Amino acid sequence: MKTSIHIQFRDDVNVKDVENTVKEALKAEGLKISSLKKLDIYYKPQENAIYYVAIDEDDNITGSNNKPLHLS
Repeated sequence: MKTSIHIQFRDDVNVKDVENTVKEALKAEGLKISSLKKLDIYYKPQENAIYYVAIDEDDNITGSNNKPLHLS
């Protein structure tokens, strides 16, 4: 079964697009997705802003953003 989740707030936002935006940002930072234990993603629809915290296998924060990402 394939599942799609969309957030509707002014515009339709696909959760997979939010996830892919974060993963591309992590790759740009030189982080490997496979090395992460946990990835917390926060989407603020009223601002179209995406924040994240990436945690490695040793429970260290290996990636996070203070400046929000935005969907194109």
